[in-house]
Amino acid sequence: MITGERRWDEDLIQDIFVTRDANLILSIPLCNDEVDRWYWRKEKLGFYSVKSAYILLQESKPNNNISGNKSVWKRLWNLKVPPKVKHFIWRAATGCLPTKVMLCQKHVNLNVFCPFCNMELETINHVLLNCSYAQGCWSILGGWMVEKRQMGVMLCWAIWKCRNNLVWNQRGLEITEVVESAKVVRSQWKKAQDNLFNHSWA
Repeated sequence: MITGERRWDEDLIQDIFVTRDANLILSIPLCNDEVDRWYWRKEKLGFYSVKSAYILLQESKPNNNISGNKSVWKRLWNLKVPPKVKHFIWRAATGCLPTKVMLCQKHVNLNVFCPFCNMELETINHVLLNCSYAQGCWSILGGWMVEKRQMGVMLCWAIWKCRNNLVWNQRGLEITEVVESAKVVRSQWKKAQDNLFNHSWA
């Protein structure tokens, strides 16, 4: 820029840069305000806020997956299951579970095969849905018709819990035990919630 003026030094720019770059630089409009100032366009007053930045990031996400589907999240948060199970499903749906494949992508050196079948890569879909071990659990649950959505997320949580016990403690469970543990935890939680509700209105 020309010293003391708000315009480009065209001769200097043409001398320093190739024609393409010089034309791009010269096409940049210069502000005519006497004083420069910071202005955040996502707020009416121009001041930056974390809330507006969060909204901007959410709007920039693709809407062709579960993370952009508000109705899916609404159904999830309304499920009558323990909060820790909702949190687990949220992590699974957003790809945040520390599966072996995910850890490998983070440069953790480890065996990436499923601890249940030891035949396929351990991804979220595989360990919770497609593994022969998971399939066995789902087949047992298939005859349990009452409140299937709640029991579905409970079973995913129980499979992951069993997976962690196998990975860290080398202790596995029979598929019938996994399904039963999912039913028991949900039943106990529901009973505790019913008691809490009844006491609050006593």
